[in-house]
Order: sequence, then C-alpha cells, then structure tokens
Amino acid sequence: MELGTEIDTKIDSENSISNLPVDCFARILTFLIDDENTLFSAALVNRTWCRLAIPFLWNSFHFIRDDREGRCITETLIRCMNDEERNAIINSGLRLKKSYPQPLFLYTSFIKNFDLNKLKTVVSWYTHNSYKDYVARDNSIRQNTYDSNNINQIALQLLTQTYKLIFRTAENLESFDVTTNILSYFMPNFTSSFHTPSVLAKLKKVKLSRNDVYDAYGKYEESEKNLENLRYLINALKLLSRNIRVLEIDTNVLELNNIHQFCDLLEFQHNLKHLILKNIGDEHVSIIHALHHQAKSLVYLEFRYSSLSIWTVTLLKKLGIFTRMEGIAFMECEWNSRHENLFIDWWTELSQFPTRLNKLYFDCTATIIDKIMIPLIKIVGNNLKELRVRNDCTQQLIEVIAEHAKNISSLEIWLNLAAVAAPFLQTITSLQSLQLLILINRFEPHDSLSDDFWIELSKTMNPDMKFYTNFILTPHALASLLLNHIQPSNQYFRVLSWSF
Repeated sequence: MELGTEIDTKIDSENSISNLPVDCFARILTFLIDDENTLFSAALVNRTWCRLAIPFLWNSFHFIRDDREGRCITETLIRCMNDEERNAIINSGLRLKKSYPQPLFLYTSFIKNFDLNKLKTVVSWYTHNSYKDYVARDNSIRQNTYDSNNINQIALQLLTQTYKLIFRTAENLESFDVTTNILSYFMPNFTSSFHTPSVLAKLKKVKLSRNDVYDAYGKYEESEKNLENLRYLINALKLLSRNIRVLEIDTNVLELNNIHQFCDLLEFQHNLKHLILKNIGDEHVSIIHALHHQAKSLVYLEFRYSSLSIWTVTLLKKLGIFTRMEGIAFMECEWNSRHENLFIDWWTELSQFPTRLNKLYFDCTATIIDKIMIPLIKIVGNNLKELRVRNDCTQQLIEVIAEHAKNISSLEIWLNLAAVAAPFLQTITSLQSLQLLILINRFEPHDSLSDDFWIELSKTMNPDMKFYTNFILTPHALASLLLNHIQPSNQYFRVLSWSF
C-alpha cells in the first residue's frame, strides 16, 4: 500500500469515528469509568470528547497519588465555590488568589459517589502543604497568619466550605460514604447542608462508619454535637432518601435513640436490597426485629465483625429472616464452640432452604465448612453464582463445588496445601461459567504452589476471566499466565524476583 493511500484510509477511519452520535461516545466511556488514564486521554482529543469525559473523571474522588494532583483537585474545588464560601476560607487565614477564572464546568455537579473521609484527606493535604510553601518563602509567617496552632482550624474551615459546595451542587449524588466521627467538626452546623431535598433524593448507596484513629485533627471522639448531627442525618435519609438499594452501618456509631431512628429508616426503604451490619450484638436486637417486620425487599444480608451470641442466633432462627435471602455473608465474625454448635443445629433444621440463594460468603471455621457450607452447596446446587470461603480449602469442599455448583461465576478460595492442587484444577476445568477467580494463600511467604500448578491453571482458565492472587509467583509462572492471556490483577498480585 502506498503511503498516500494509507493516510487517506486513516483519515476516513477518523471521520467515521467522529460521525458517531454523541450518545454512542458517552456509552463507550461508561465502560472506562475506572480507567482514569484513558479518560484523561479522551478529554484531550477535542471539545466534544472533553465534555463527555470530564463527568466520568469527576464521578467520584479517586485516590490522590501525589501532592500535585491533590493541589490541582482542591484548587479546582475552590474555583467552583461562590463568594460566600471563598470569603469564609479567607477569613480563617488561608491565603487564596485575589480572583479565580470561571471554571469551564461546574465539576462538583458531576459527583455521584461521595466519600467524606476521602475529601478530608485531600483538603488536609492541600492545607498543610500550602502552609509549608508559605513558610519556606517567608519565615515570619510562623508568627503571623500561618501559626502552626491554627493550621488545623484552617483545614477544617476549608473542608466545611468544600463540603457545603458539594452538597449545594451535586444533584446526581448516588453514593454517600461518611465516617461519622468527623461530623462534629463541621462549621456551621452539619444540618444546613440538607435544606435542599434533591441532595439526598437520588441516593442508592449509603455507608455510615467510624474510624478510631489519630489524624491531623486529633483523636476522634463521640461528642454531643456529633451524635446530634448523626441523628439529623438518619432522619434526613428517612424523609428524603426513598430509593436506597445498599446500606452499610457500623452499629458502634449508634446510641440508643439512633438505633430506634435507624429502625425507622428501614421502614421507609422499600427498595433496600443489600444490608451490611457491622459489630452487631445483643444490644441491637431491635434492628433484627426491624429486618423481619420492615425490610421486606431485602435479599442480601451480611454480618461483619459481629459476635453472634446465642440470643442473636436464636432470634434470627425464630424470625426466619434468611428464608427469603438470595445472598448471605458472615465475614470475620466471632464464633465460640457453644455458638458454633447452636448455629449448626439451627441451619440443619432449615431443611427447605430457598433455592434462589445464589451468593454465599463465609469466613468461618473448618467445622462450619463441614457442617454447613458443604450441605448448603449441595442444596443450593447450580443456582449458586458467587462463593467466598475464607478458610483453608479441603478436598471435600472442592469436589462438592465441582459436582453441585457448575454455574458459579465468582469464586474466592484459600489454598495452602499442595494436596488439594490437583482436584482444584479439575474443578476449574468443570466450571465453564467462572469469570472471577481469587486465590489467597493464608501462610506467607514460604508456602507457595509450584510452577507446574500455575502452568496447568493457565491452560484451563478462560482468557476473559479476571484473576486475583496474593501467592508469590516466580517469573516462570507469571510468563505462563501472560502467554495464555491471563493477566493477574495488581490488587493481590506479587512476583518473586521480578522487576517491572
């Protein structure tokens, strides 16, 4: 082909792409929402691509990788503020530019997933680094505006105004993640952010948690103002958010009055499908009653870090909450021998378990696996789509999966014994629907599988399968996976004696 002909072909190709309708571009970009680098590249192509890519880049606050990126995001937020919000920051002592150009977009209006703690990290980073910059230029600043004693108050004021900006403009908010310990820091009162009903109307996912760690603002403490703001937040969610699908709550954040409020919140959530309860105990039995009487649409229930006492398990059994579930999870829950035996007896009595159950996540003992997991997999059969067993895998469990759960699409399993490697490979071969595989080695770093295992695994896996592992891979094992188009994810992925 001549050079001129090749160039003409490229031009025709580019023109055909540019003639695609805008909604086609937008649809394509939805598949790249987690690929930040590609979205940045798309934003630089032309104005049309930029208008389409920017909303996806601002869909949520991504992890800030360096000081430059954090500074850029914070200054963009300041540019989006109104005069009142900027003046409040200036009055706190933060030196801002005299004027800011009008932003091309109201970036905060694109935010759909809002993590309050992540915002605090970004803003705190920016404030403290700005302080260092000014001190480096002029040592007198230490005794002047930027006294080190009030730098935290400046950061809090910037956080508050940024928070107000987001809740004033983020009309498409779908996910709200808040560490409740920091609610009391906001000035003015936290409740002023919810005067506009549209702020919470579209919420589909809410996470309320706490974090008992030290940070730049001092140790988190439960204050009366904190509890007051939490009460207001739960009440606002009850009145304004009627479309929540996923709700995660750390019960440690709830005092007695807030527990009753939370139960009332469940009554109004007619579309609630997925509920995650952390640190639940006997003092939270009213929540379990509320699940039975009010959360009628609930199909997935997960317990985390909970102590399943005799009273709690007996109540769950009595109310029959699990009989309508499609997914059940017990993650990092406490079991002692007495509770464990009661739980096994209770589960054994459920002879007619719902066949629509398709998700099982268990972080449990070997006894629970033998007495509950294996019989349950046999009952559920090919309806099972997702299975996560966070304990050492046994050959019996592998054989049951291969025989009874052939339609499984997501499997997380712990391997630590070479003896189960061969039956595991046979199981993978029989699972034609498997799309996600996570292998975790409980004992590290010495106890790893041989290269032969990884070579055979790479031959049996579907090239389209997502694959995670925290096993230490040799370069030979990695090469075998890559040659068969299996790309391990960096989430758990490690290589022995390999340099990238």
